[in-house]
Amino acid sequence: MQRLIVDKCPVNANAGQAAYSEVVDHYFGTPGTWTYLRDLDTGHIWMSPRPADFEIPGLYGQYYTHGNAPDATGTPLHRAYELILHRQLGYPLDRPPGAAVRVLAALPTLSSAAVMEALKISARTSGSLLDFGCGDGSFMSRMQRVGWQVSGIEQDRKAADSLRARLGFDVRPSLDDFSDRAGQFDLITASHVIEHLGDPVGTLRALRRFLGPGGRLIIVTPNANSLGARVFGKFWRGLEPPRHFNVFTPKSLRYAFSQAGYTIEELTTETRMARRLFWVSTLARRGVRDIELTPRSERLTKWGGYGFQLVEAFCNALGAEMGEEIYCRGAPANEH
Repeated sequence: MQRLIVDKCPVNANAGQAAYSEVVDHYFGTPGTWTYLRDLDTGHIWMSPRPADFEIPGLYGQYYTHGNAPDATGTPLHRAYELILHRQLGYPLDRPPGAAVRVLAALPTLSSAAVMEALKISARTSGSLLDFGCGDGSFMSRMQRVGWQVSGIEQDRKAADSLRARLGFDVRPSLDDFSDRAGQFDLITASHVIEHLGDPVGTLRALRRFLGPGGRLIIVTPNANSLGARVFGKFWRGLEPPRHFNVFTPKSLRYAFSQAGYTIEELTTETRMARRLFWVSTLARRGVRDIELTPRSERLTKWGGYGFQLVEAFCNALGAEMGEEIYCRGAPANEH
């Protein structure tokens, strides 16, 4: 595999120092070892050397966007999430919840995790939405059900073909293919996408021209300052070599938004991913491979993972910004 040296931070062009070396892909089995550098000012982490651009499509041969999303409908956790979304953001309920679901919905940290499934978007809003990196289409399906007109960008052609065939969504491979929709979207979402990009600031700038008046951009991405990153180091799930080229901190994402011409309206770190991340990162540290490709019992998640999530939530409550994900909503700066 041909590799590209990236000796300066892709966000602010600072030189970096070694953060992690000999990192392997424990999750999807990509061969090779990888190195990450860290900018000492913002804490931003980036891969160097990284795969060359023409190698990128081959990194996703076994990625999970290819298949249909697992059907969790009807599980107690799913129903608790739906109840929380109904109460807090106005999403519809398919059926009245039972007592067990109401108790589950009251658990600490579950509320914040549930609203992240809808990226904190109220069901009382609507308009035109572009989901950049739409994956299996589950988020677009949720938003379409409450009145949004949805479109998607998905470079993974297998995933895009599946979405068009199964759900009839307007899914195109790149922003260039939406040139006819410049300035027309009320909302652009990019959940767990920006970390896969070699030029994140350039992409944020490009997305801005597709927003209409009053439009907003929502980004969700792993947090390099999270509790998981601190505990698990190079085994942390958020690194995911060699697909994650950039891993942001709250400070580096604020800088990227400013450089790209946005004003930030909300930036938080979220604990939604903490339980599962604890489980799979623990497996990686034990040397387990192909973790995302082989079904396994997740009993550890129910106990150690939930405790890990509670600790992370406590750190967040103290203002430490240590959640596993960064949530950021911004608007073009010329609107303020």
